Amino acid sequence: MSIIEIIKSITPLDDWERRDIAYAIDAFERYDGDILTRENEEAHVCSTCWVLNKARTKVLMAHHNIYNSYAYLGGHADGQSDIAECARHEVAEESGIKNFRQICDSAVMVDIRDVKDHTRRGKLVPAHRHINLLYVFEADEAEPLKIQHDENSAVAWLPLDTLSDYIGEDDKHMIPIYQRIIKKLMGKV
Repeated sequence: MSIIEIIKSITPLDDWERRDIAYAIDAFERYDGDILTRENEEAHVCSTCWVLNKARTKVLMAHHNIYNSYAYLGGHADGQSDIAECARHEVAEESGIKNFRQICDSAVMVDIRDVKDHTRRGKLVPAHRHINLLYVFEADEAEPLKIQHDENSAVAWLPLDTLSDYIGEDDKHMIPIYQRIIKKLMGKV
């Protein structure tokens, strides 16, 4: 399936996601599909990864250096049109785990994130939007974890029922996103 077909196939959880899906479709059409690279400074596609343990009680997150907070795994598509493959790459790269499996056939959620202007590797990155496509995976908690020092300072399995306790002060706006993910996945995985 193409990215636009994946986006259109997602059943929205609520009006919030319905709005995000509409934005993603509009951005795709407005930029004639050119939303896969960071060269599009207004909006571009990213994969986000929700990695659950086998008991479905914990999620694997990284303590990201930019946000100074635990956050779901993921990254920019950087020109890759297979966003599921991009998500698999990000899980391995950001956590070090090697044995994991995708547990939903396709992306399960679209989420639009406003990104503030910031400096990355000495260069100013202007404010823009991420069109996040969420993929869900399962992994064994016993799998060795590895920190990717240029992006994160820790990787950990965090309990879903106390997840908000691990989110940094400047990233509290992500708590409703994580709660919506949990709500959407209840009964599906």
